[in-house]
Amino acid sequence: MARQRKTIFDAVGSGDPSRVKRFLTRNPEAIGERDGDGLSPLLRALYDGKEEIARILLDRGAEVGLHEAAALGRPGDLKRLIGRSKRRANAFSADGFTPLHLAAYFGQREAAELLLDKGADIEARSRNRHLRLLTPLHSAAAGRRNEVALLLLERGADPNAAQPGGWTALHQAAASGNLELCKALVAYGAERMAMADDRSRPIDFAIETGSRAVVDFLKSGRVKRLRPGR
Repeated sequence: MARQRKTIFDAVGSGDPSRVKRFLTRNPEAIGERDGDGLSPLLRALYDGKEEIARILLDRGAEVGLHEAAALGRPGDLKRLIGRSKRRANAFSADGFTPLHLAAYFGQREAAELLLDKGADIEARSRNRHLRLLTPLHSAAAGRRNEVALLLLERGADPNAAQPGGWTALHQAAASGNLELCKALVAYGAERMAMADDRSRPIDFAIETGSRAVVDFLKSGRVKRLRPGR
């Protein structure tokens, strides 16, 4: 049986910067390849949290497209790539996320702000086959990116938007013990006792993960209610 050809994505997935360098030295054209999800090696490295490998790919000339620019937090590139096109500001990546989803997940506040100013849909729903119908606020909560989450809330993101299964950003924040984000979400109107399809509430996740401070807050903690734009 013939051996399966190794790809740049195997090298990236190994997490070994030296292996990536060696592979690109032998196969410089591989930097332009796409994986089964249509992702570039650069975006795959960013998803995998391999920042050193991402830097190597950039040094070797990896193209920074719209979605890579959002994930990297490069407002200058975003301005150039979007121009005056609102459609481009809302373009989906090959794996089903908008630039705002990526800026939110990777905690790129300046990029997120620029995208919103360019007309990015704050309630856009992801089209990823595994992570369907997530909003950028869900992405920020999943990445524990409180600064971007707060920006989205200030700009009017729905704090009670539910993903498939009925879970809200508050469920996510409670599950990860993110008290700061829990407080922000509730301040902007998130329902403390929001019930998912399986009848789980944010407090149930906090109890399960032993997040005592979040449990206490969700039971009785008070915060000043805020409105978008304030």
